[in-house]
Amino acid sequence: MPANRQQPPGRAIIVGAAGQLGAALADDLAAAGCDLGLCGRDGQALAALADRLRGRHAVDIRHKEGDVTRPATLADFFSAYGASGPVDWVVINAGIGGARALGGVMEDVATGERMVAVNLVGALTAIRLALDLFDGSRPGRIVVIASLAAYIGSPESPVYAATKAGLRAACLSLRPALAARDVGVTIANPGYLADRVADGAANWRPFATPADVAARRIVKAAIRGRAEIAFPWQMALLVRLLASLPVRLRERLYSRLSGDPLARGT
Repeated sequence: MPANRQQPPGRAIIVGAAGQLGAALADDLAAAGCDLGLCGRDGQALAALADRLRGRHAVDIRHKEGDVTRPATLADFFSAYGASGPVDWVVINAGIGGARALGGVMEDVATGERMVAVNLVGALTAIRLALDLFDGSRPGRIVVIASLAAYIGSPESPVYAATKAGLRAACLSLRPALAARDVGVTIANPGYLADRVADGAANWRPFATPADVAARRIVKAAIRGRAEIAFPWQMALLVRLLASLPVRLRERLYSRLSGDPLARGT
């Protein structure tokens, strides 16, 4: 089934499928009749997800434990799945979050380095591998999960915001060249998810979206061929408004909204 703007994909790979949003994306695509190749760091959770999807949907599900920071493992899975049939979509959901330590200015060194390795370098590695699956004989689509934090940053998680901003910028930069190869790119910028929050993160979670609702919005946007989606609309509107303001005013407003003293600036 061609991956055009009117139909769901016939076969797709999801990187980062074992997590909350990845599992919801897998369920939504499987419900639409899409065969799936699932990859993620948590092999046990991945196997459980594959079994659950097989029980619910009449689709082919293949899975393999893998990490975007180990490109050889990821490349083997992409190659094997691509050899079994054409791939219409590659969904890149690999990512880790986490807030700065209480009283700190940014995430600790180990956490920050891991975020850069997974959220930015690893995601770009997955994009490179995805391109090898699209030979130009049929349209393809890469769906990348970024974040609303990519627009204006996040005082509670500066390194996380930087990785998502870098990923979003890279995908926007790639779109023209990939369009010439009949490969579309959809960038999803969700806000907070309702079902789970990052360890150590602040409690303020306005307009949090359930993972299944987020997945439906992302899949719908990608099917329609949209370049970018940001949600929930309330937070997306607020983020765009804040981004248009002078930095000092934005910091004061963020501080009043979140209670985060680090957002007050100097």
